[in-house]
Amino acid sequence: MVSTQRLGARPGWGDLGSGGLRWDAGEPLSRCPEGENAARCVGPATVRSDPSLLFRAVTTRDRLSTEAARQFAELGYHGTSIGSLAKALGIQKSSVYSHIDNKEDLLVELAGTGAAHFHEALDSVPEDVDPLDRLRLALHAHLQVVHTQLDVATIWLKEWRFLTGQPRKDFLRSRHRYEKRIRRLFEEAIGSRQLPEDLDLDHAVLLFFSVGNWAYTWMSKKTDVDAEADAFWVLMQDGLARS
Repeated sequence: MVSTQRLGARPGWGDLGSGGLRWDAGEPLSRCPEGENAARCVGPATVRSDPSLLFRAVTTRDRLSTEAARQFAELGYHGTSIGSLAKALGIQKSSVYSHIDNKEDLLVELAGTGAAHFHEALDSVPEDVDPLDRLRLALHAHLQVVHTQLDVATIWLKEWRFLTGQPRKDFLRSRHRYEKRIRRLFEEAIGSRQLPEDLDLDHAVLLFFSVGNWAYTWMSKKTDVDAEADAFWVLMQDGLARS
């Protein structure tokens, strides 16, 4: 029977008991230790997107999603192939096709995962605080998603362009709904007179997403997200107040 990791245990390489699940908090999935049992090697992106992985054996399908997220983010969707995924996982290309019909299946999955994470982060912003503070917390939440789901966020922000058909329509519908939710926070702050009534709303929303969406280009695992979010918010609030 596969052991489980205790909540609060420090992440990183380490034996979690006989037959226990092991995972790497800092290295890509393809850099598992020499001879590591592939089914017991899981990357941080997958664990963060699905914490239940800490309580079950990791499947090849889980590993495929994690590796696809890494390669799509680093190499781009068109720079990633079924062959490169198979090589990274140490399996045959035919084995990859036993889990998916084509490469776009993985893009659809990961883009959808990114959309869900951004909406869930915004859902976590408390409603019992004033509108301007909710806007500040929304920026924090957005940047936290980018930081903790860097590969998936990169796909949500950039590689989604290669979606086609209904999945593309569904993704854009979800993305636009998220943008409207952020816009509504600005409108509430204006309505409560915490922001100027004549605020250029379109550019204010654009500023929010310029700060939030491009964070994937400069963030690293060492980034202090709260400190960065606070610094950006001070600049944004000062500029919005003066508009």
